[in-house]
Amino acid sequence: MTGQTVTIPYRYLIHVLGAGTTGSGKSTMLSSAIYQTQKANSNAALNNLIVLATGKMSAAFAKVNGVLGQQGPLATNDTDIINALGWAVALMNERYRVLEKTNKLVDQPAVHIFFDEFQELTEDARHPVVTELVRQLVIKGRGCGLHVWATTHKATLRMFGKAGNALKGQFST
Repeated sequence: MTGQTVTIPYRYLIHVLGAGTTGSGKSTMLSSAIYQTQKANSNAALNNLIVLATGKMSAAFAKVNGVLGQQGPLATNDTDIINALGWAVALMNERYRVLEKTNKLVDQPAVHIFFDEFQELTEDARHPVVTELVRQLVIKGRGCGLHVWATTHKATLRMFGKAGNALKGQFST
């Protein structure tokens, strides 16, 4: 099916992992998903929340920085990435506290965390705080409307923090 357009409705996606060589279109895929998420915001009662983070200075994210629904600045350094992912984890934990008390999730906007070249901080647990935040989001986020879109050019188990890590199985697409 070379040259065919792949279309997957959002309702089927939980977490998305894009892997490929440099120049294969990973950042373009993320930019397209970000634009589509923003477009959905212009017609929705509950806007999607968007978090942008990159392990490298991604030119693709410069084009989408400031989209409707974006939470915080484009995270491009360790501190900003920790803050952005930490915000998402705190929101996730708050949603679970509400679920525990009320036994239901109230209508809340979906949160899409777009993390380009995340292996720059997680491979071999290079940055343990970022690795742990990604782990929490990928394992627990799906149950309360948080979706991680991550890309890497190193599709190895080591990029999830260490060899043998089970996070890879959490990505639905």
